[in-house]
Amino acid sequence: MLRQIVYTSLVTCPLTPAAIELLLLKARRANALSDVTGLLIHSNSRFLQILEGPNDAVVALYAKIEEDKRHHSLRLIDDRHTAFRAYPDWQMAFEDNPNPNTNDVVLKSLIRMMNHIPIDKVA
Repeated sequence: MLRQIVYTSLVTCPLTPAAIELLLLKARRANALSDVTGLLIHSNSRFLQILEGPNDAVVALYAKIEEDKRHHSLRLIDDRHTAFRAYPDWQMAFEDNPNPNTNDVVLKSLIRMMNHIPIDKVA
């Protein structure tokens, strides 16, 4: 049985494109080693991430993410066991500043979830 976690958070300090690229490079390497897949969306000082993989690997990764000082105000949206991966081929897909008017229904719903963090909490 696999585990899938969905969370949002707020960026502590603005991240440069180079900092985001480094974060993705490290995440993709680590995720490949622990058989974790998923996606990360970054927009307007917010993150939304979906992690999926073996239970112990996802739980350990989420615990590490909770301690990461690059973001705060983590909000767990969903935590479930699942038989199938939603993103089996993505060590960490990434979308930066997605268009909220997109026609992609899935991306649009993820943006909506991400925007549930009150704006007054943005650092």
